[in-house]
Amino acid sequence: ILDPLNYLRSKLIPRSPIGYKGTFGHLTVVAGSVNMHGAALLVADGALRSGVGTLRLYGNEETLKSLRGRISEVTYGTELNMDNLGDAVVFGPGLTREEENKRRLEMLLMHYHGPLILDAIGIRLLAEWLKMQRHLPPTCQLYLTPHVGEMRSLLGVDKYTMTDVQSFAIKYHCHILHKGEVTTLFDTQGNWHHYSWPCSGLAKAGSGDVLAGILGGLAASGHRGMDLLGVGCILHNLAGHEAS
Repeated sequence: ILDPLNYLRSKLIPRSPIGYKGTFGHLTVVAGSVNMHGAALLVADGALRSGVGTLRLYGNEETLKSLRGRISEVTYGTELNMDNLGDAVVFGPGLTREEENKRRLEMLLMHYHGPLILDAIGIRLLAEWLKMQRHLPPTCQLYLTPHVGEMRSLLGVDKYTMTDVQSFAIKYHCHILHKGEVTTLFDTQGNWHHYSWPCSGLAKAGSGDVLAGILGGLAASGHRGMDLLGVGCILHNLAGHEAS
């Protein structure tokens, strides 16, 4: 079980006092839809508060129109530019299952080589993709943040154990932050940690979007692997306790 303060002291990358925005990374976020533009707002806010240097948000025009002016530090786009995705990508919060998002995810899985954090519909679309492809490219650095329902979708079962989640992480060479009262973190080799400090203040819609943003911001600034999951999980949890 992770000790939060000692873990942060040893794993959180110190922030350079002479750094500039390029020092702290560029994050791309693909999130939000007509009825869920708040998800994009929460992801962006989580990422910015984690200290990311620059952030570009992609979505449909109606979603972006509702957000412009609410987050002054973000740049916006409607067409995903695969040549300028930056240091990390968050994909999924507030999206729909429309064909355009399926195409975007496939492009990211096949061609993006940085940390790719999937949440919400991103995980559901991955489950559909794996049923057809059955493998992931070896260059894919995949991070998943499923709750129980999303993990069921990935595994294709109604009931599962943490051993099943561990096997999935090994099979698909991905990192998994399995959300719940006890959060369990898995790396690509099947190593795992538990983190348990329940916070009812996080038991609300949008908490997972904020977590995805925090993870994206940390990834863009250089955190990787189990360290990324552990630091992001702990910071999200501590913020929840502080806010509640």
